[in-house]
Amino acid sequence: MKVSSERLPSCQLRLRFEVDPEEMQGPLKRAYQRLAHRVAIPGFRRGKAPPHILERHVGRQTLLQEALNDLIPQLYEQAIKERGIEPFAGPELELLQLDPPIFEARVPLPPRVELGDYHAIKVTPDEVEITEEQVEEALEGLRHSQAYWQPAERPCRLDDIVVLDIRGEVEGEPLFDEKERWYRLTSEATWPAPGFVQQVLGMNKGEGKEFVLPLPADFPESQFAGKECHFKVFLHEVKEENIPELNDDFAKSLDWEVNSLEELRGKMKARLRERAEQEAKSKLEREVLEALVGFSEVEFPPILVEMEIDQLIGEELRRRGWPSLEDFLRNLGKSEEELREELRPLAEERLTRSLVLGKVAEQENIRVGESEIEAEIERLSASAGERREELRQLLSSRGRESIRNELLTRKTLERLVEIALKEEPEGPAEQTSEN
Repeated sequence: MKVSSERLPSCQLRLRFEVDPEEMQGPLKRAYQRLAHRVAIPGFRRGKAPPHILERHVGRQTLLQEALNDLIPQLYEQAIKERGIEPFAGPELELLQLDPPIFEARVPLPPRVELGDYHAIKVTPDEVEITEEQVEEALEGLRHSQAYWQPAERPCRLDDIVVLDIRGEVEGEPLFDEKERWYRLTSEATWPAPGFVQQVLGMNKGEGKEFVLPLPADFPESQFAGKECHFKVFLHEVKEENIPELNDDFAKSLDWEVNSLEELRGKMKARLRERAEQEAKSKLEREVLEALVGFSEVEFPPILVEMEIDQLIGEELRRRGWPSLEDFLRNLGKSEEELREELRPLAEERLTRSLVLGKVAEQENIRVGESEIEAEIERLSASAGERREELRQLLSSRGRESIRNELLTRKTLERLVEIALKEEPEGPAEQTSEN
């Protein structure tokens, strides 16, 4: 047998096998024995037909194919063992010629990551400052979150909620037919058509109105896009927002464990600062990671991208609650191939970042201990209420590796930021915990 190899781009190796006719004798004999017991030949009991009769009955091509089904995996395993090849995953096999057999194996190899000098990365953190204006704006948002809606005996205006019957026709064909729909009158609203809010403003309870508006060019039902829609609306009720007064009583009514408005302001400022500091930290991590990826060399086999796409699709199905990929694709109006191509750039980006971070973790000796995983499981399950124990057991049994990877990523990013800020002496640092 002759075996040649060729290194391919993207961490792949091509092995070409040319099998000598002599090497086929044993596999052909075993193939005959298997086929003889599976194929019924008139005039012979199963397993008793002579080889030339069996070959004439099933064809030499079938006999060769049966022999190669066992021989090809054996020859492949022998070749990678003799050459010390460590495949990352199973090969893609292609039979180029049947007699004498010639086949190729495209072998995915482990990813290659060459880091740049990440100790040379420098970043400047944003200064976190919380102004009184930000605090007052947040308190105003809190007031609105605690508001309730009450009937108003006046013409409707912006930011009111109105209860409407909405009917729309395009060229005599019904398009909209909503009964007693609650509708928030905002300047940003564009449903059911741009300009609809402006037509409704100023209407009173019990009043009807008719008007015509053009539907947008990107209207979801393309056959109606750009056409004029004749609207009929009837206003049942106007509701205005009743916002609580910002005082000590309002502060006490919240579940913030405060007894005065000033205490509420203090807590709100602390929360805003914590959020801003987290955003600043996340920004630093993105900057450091982007810099690191920018001057690192990363190469990986195509199968890894396909696996990452599978992961992205699975995450999207779980996030949106779709029971099957077929239902999800039907809703999107796309084929699986179209969806996979759409997700490919994101998959490649995620994969590159993951591999780079993994290499940094290796060089910096960063590890995640079992006690850290247990602590994270307790933190994640703490907010599950009555299902706390159920969630904790689920995470302990099925989610440990995912949690380990998440913690490793978190610790690696923190280490990169520390290096970029020069908070520690340069050089690898042991980052592990007990267990």
